[in-house]
Amino acid sequence: MTQNELVKMIDDFRAVLTCPYTKEELQKFTWGEPESGGKINEQSFERLWAPITHALNLILKKCAAKTQDNADPTRIVIGDGDCAKRKAPEALQATIRKKPDFAGYEQKPGRTQYVKDEPLQIANRIPGDAKLFRKIRHSMLPPNGAEYDPIGKSAEAQKVINQIYDYLDQHEARYGYLVNDQELIFFKRRGTGWGHMEIGPPIKHDIDAAGHAGKISNTKLVLLYFHLIIANDESQWKLKSNRPQIKRRKNPQRGLKAPPTPMMKTP
Repeated sequence: MTQNELVKMIDDFRAVLTCPYTKEELQKFTWGEPESGGKINEQSFERLWAPITHALNLILKKCAAKTQDNADPTRIVIGDGDCAKRKAPEALQATIRKKPDFAGYEQKPGRTQYVKDEPLQIANRIPGDAKLFRKIRHSMLPPNGAEYDPIGKSAEAQKVINQIYDYLDQHEARYGYLVNDQELIFFKRRGTGWGHMEIGPPIKHDIDAAGHAGKISNTKLVLLYFHLIIANDESQWKLKSNRPQIKRRKNPQRGLKAPPTPMMKTP
């Protein structure tokens, strides 16, 4: 598919993709509704976010159907993290119970890939996680966030960054994201060392991207781009796990009852 064909295809859905979230949608994300459990938490936010991923999945399917000339094409789907659980062999034991909230994975026609051990064979190409703005936001992230404080309230932010990085590494993914009730943040894992990662700028949900000739993106456009372009190209989404770079202990860890070893000799 040429670039012009891709642009034309996306133009067909521009009214859906470029418009900002409605006032009602933003209010749901931020405050929740009685049917979503009153005051919003991460689980209720995920439920409220579901119509957005559903709309993007329909567009991803239509784009794939057009390029493959097939009503049931092979395509990328944004689903639950349990749908794509293949991990790097070196990460299996250490991360057996860990999973992100979202997975960007390949869906093949006629394949029952959600039963038995099938999800263990499917790669999560774009891991994503849902959080709440009041708990974690871009301004709390290093190195230049206005609220970044490695000793104080940003300690929780560092935990989230570590969690995101670990999701990317265990799934051998280069890109991943965090979405909260106000913004979307993308991350890029490097292959230069354990924990090396770039943090993208925050993209607000209420941005109107219409009429800007592609110069301004909103969260829907960015998510579509990563799942339509990046996730379909193994040379772009896949990056070998950095887990072998972790320095291992030379000696076995001491038991809890062992006396502490002095840090230095006293004169």
